[in-house]
Amino acid sequence: MLTAADGAYRFKTILPGLYPGRTRHLHFKVIAPGFRDLTTQMYFADEPDNARDGLLRRVPEVQRSSVVVPFAAMPDEPDAQIGTFDIVLA
Repeated sequence: MLTAADGAYRFKTILPGLYPGRTRHLHFKVIAPGFRDLTTQMYFADEPDNARDGLLRRVPEVQRSSVVVPFAAMPDEPDAQIGTFDIVLA
């Protein structure tokens, strides 16, 4: 997927399933000219298994809010939720 000129992106997906030892999460791989490739993960706030996920626990507490995203109902789509996951390349 390509971003807009301002770097914004939007996609629709299903809630990922669970597998042993991990909490729900989405992987992102970002490739941008002039930067090293970045692979990161986005986690869902209020997910019961977040506290037990070994990779998420390695993220320092002060930085955890940058990868754990709260979601809210979308007013125009009652069965969908929306969240914001900012990815910053520096």
